[in-house]
Amino acid sequence: MPDNFLNHSPGLTSPGSEIFLITPSATPIDPPPRAIRADAGGSVTLTSIGSVSSVTVNMTAGEILPVRVRTVTAAGMTVHGIA
Repeated sequence: MPDNFLNHSPGLTSPGSEIFLITPSATPIDPPPRAIRADAGGSVTLTSIGSVSSVTVNMTAGEILPVRVRTVTAAGMTVHGIA
């Protein structure tokens, strides 16, 4: 099947082109994702690319959090399946 968007330049409003599981770590995620999604609900502690301090947020199953994150740490994390 041909890729109808092969000659289009990707932009910030374009859909993502890759997906990967995020393993909680203090190591920065490279490349930073455009958003994160939770397979199962719970809390997740993250640091956005524009911040130096972390914040814990609650997510519901299937929720997409449209924020670019630098780190997702295991501290206080109860959510499962972050991608």
